[in-house]
Amino acid sequence: MRLHQVKAHVDLHSLSMYIRVNHMESSPVGEHQTKTFRSGNSIALRLPKALDVGPDELMMVSRHGNVLTARLADDPDEKQRKFREMIEDLGAMSKPGSVQKRQPIEWPERRGS
Repeated sequence: MRLHQVKAHVDLHSLSMYIRVNHMESSPVGEHQTKTFRSGNSIALRLPKALDVGPDELMMVSRHGNVLTARLADDPDEKQRKFREMIEDLGAMSKPGSVQKRQPIEWPERRGS
């Protein structure tokens, strides 16, 4: 899998917004223009079908100046499962017979210090 960045321009109340969506996919999806719309008391952003973002997916959105960044949120249960799996794998590894000594570090002499 490769990480692709999809960029789309949005005109929100005459303010040009720039959207960057980080999305994991096997092929580039290109750039898409989209519009915002009102949903209750919120403003929502239509994500084109080509971005392959399903309904009810948890997203993280941040704003830095006129740049909006949207990404799929990490699943905390999945992160914890992977962490526990890594700990189990480390515990299953055999211990080394000996530990190699490090070479001493020779620091160069510098004027003024």
